[in-house]
Amino acid sequence: MELRWIEWGGDEYAAMLDLREDVLRRPLGLTLDRSALEVEKTAHLLTAWHGPHLAGCLILNLEGALARMRAVAVRETARGHGVGEQMVKELERRVREQGCTEVYAHARATVLGFYERLGYFVEGEEFIEVTIPHRVVRKHLVQEVT
Repeated sequence: MELRWIEWGGDEYAAMLDLREDVLRRPLGLTLDRSALEVEKTAHLLTAWHGPHLAGCLILNLEGALARMRAVAVRETARGHGVGEQMVKELERRVREQGCTEVYAHARATVLGFYERLGYFVEGEEFIEVTIPHRVVRKHLVQEVT
């Protein structure tokens, strides 16, 4: 598997949008609002590839010393093979480089265990986002000594 940070627009970004549609929206009977994606121009976009096939993706937004992880998607056929874990670890590496000390995400209730296994803690009350229950997950990052 190859992890790649990609640019907004272009073929790789189009593949990322298709994956997000397939994994995050279509199962809920929703569609991705592609007219509102200009805000992603300033985001960091991570993709995971098995050869020419996109297996996973996520979006990183930097908010000062805080990083927000969002739109984490792993193709169903790639689940259980460490794709999500490797993407999150790469995101954490990138945010440490940027001087961030904390990562948070709005996680679907069905995947809280995944984040907890990676050292995230669940906080606050459950809330509804894109029609389903979510919770905030957060991890304080320890700066690595080199």
